[in-house]
Amino acid sequence: MQHFEPPKVKIRNAAYDDAAAIASLGQRFHTEAGWSDICEYSVPDTEKTLQHLIDDENGILLVAER
Repeated sequence: MQHFEPPKVKIRNAAYDDAAAIASLGQRFHTEAGWSDICEYSVPDTEKTLQHLIDDENGILLVAER
């Protein structure tokens, strides 16, 4: 019987440098989920929103790294 070893993942607070990648993932989700026909998605606006979450003492944005 093989032993399953889950991947090692580090969860950390997001930084400004992460905002572009997260916004791009959001755009991909938006398109694949079929929302493109319903409303627009703005990567720059999403990046700004994510940066506000990073700065806000009451906000939280986490990322997982392998």
